[in-house]
Amino acid sequence: NSAIEFRQIMELPVARNEFSSFRQITFLELSNLINQTYPNIEICDGNTADAYMIKYEDDGELNGSIDKFEIYIGQFDEQEKIRALLHELAHVFFHRCQIPYNTPIGSGMGTLKQETEANYFSRAFLMPEQLFRKALSIFSRNDGTVDLDKLAERFNVSKNIVVSRGNDLKIW
Repeated sequence: NSAIEFRQIMELPVARNEFSSFRQITFLELSNLINQTYPNIEICDGNTADAYMIKYEDDGELNGSIDKFEIYIGQFDEQEKIRALLHELAHVFFHRCQIPYNTPIGSGMGTLKQETEANYFSRAFLMPEQLFRKALSIFSRNDGTVDLDKLAERFNVSKNIVVSRGNDLKIW
């Protein structure tokens, strides 16, 4: 069930609840947690500047009821690797039935709705709403503007992703 899997991944055992102790999960931590929690998902190094996944029919190794997925993450910096992995993971959770077997599905190949959902998932994971709003109050200036550089640095994401998260939450 996608809703259950979404909650499980959002509740991964990393410091995510208190703003003062919040730290962004590393790519290695996230990969290891996914591999431990979801044995049907394998995270692989990609040799390109892209991220993509491949869905395989279960060969009986996983009791015949679960599709297997390989997610390839390209040669990105740490920040982009995390975002790309979460994005591809969202496709596995929410769009698995629409993914053809044995065909690499890469960035931007989904429908607009699928890509929007995958991007929203990654932003929600990287910047949980409660923590985002807390950080927003801390990095707001007296003139009503926000220090986007500090906000992006706090969550270890780009300013564009911060702006998109603010749009998701209808803050600006």
